[in-house]
Amino acid sequence: MYFELLQKRLLAALQDRLRNGELTERRLAQITGISQPHIHNVLNGNRVLSLRATDQIMKRLKLTVSDICNLRQTGACCTHCAAGSSTHVPLVEGKLGPGLKVPFQLSPVESFPFPTSLVTGLHLPVAARLALDPAIEGFFQENDLALLDQSPSRRLKLRPDGFYVVCLRGEAVVRRAYPAEGDRLLLTSPSGGPAAAEAVPLAGRRLLDVVVAEIVWLGRFLKGG
Repeated sequence: MYFELLQKRLLAALQDRLRNGELTERRLAQITGISQPHIHNVLNGNRVLSLRATDQIMKRLKLTVSDICNLRQTGACCTHCAAGSSTHVPLVEGKLGPGLKVPFQLSPVESFPFPTSLVTGLHLPVAARLALDPAIEGFFQENDLALLDQSPSRRLKLRPDGFYVVCLRGEAVVRRAYPAEGDRLLLTSPSGGPAAAEAVPLAGRRLLDVVVAEIVWLGRFLKGG
């Protein structure tokens, strides 16, 4: 059995237990330590369980892989199998912006679905919400959702119209980035105004150590119910 099928069988089993009253979303959140909003989103197909979360749920419910293999496949499981046009991308813990340290960590339980066509070809894609940042206020909003490509080639070939996650004073922030004279990197706000520009000395660091990722898609983040 592949891990993807194991997840879907487990999800179907959880949905069965909710339907017959054995469990509630609140109770499932309490016994697993996973937040109720995330449980709700998983049960409704808006998120997927990570390997760690799957293992945690199975341990708390005393389910083995053999138990899952022998479960009857329900309609709920097939519904989730049918959608093959999206790919779930891990979500960064915290928000991109002032206060988020580099390197950032990935959530052990949260991911976000993107069209497979958008994710195909990206290198180590991750998703991240944006923090409130005065430098990008009015252009991007707090809680906007960004899809990041960590491809070294994208980070070395900086585009004038690109937006990048850069390490500025140890924090992951969103800026435009341009190579500058004197082994420096010029960072500007989305508006690109010279007043907002900041020249950051590379001081022997590689460009890849400063430019963490490129934003390839950005939109509103819709919170689950």
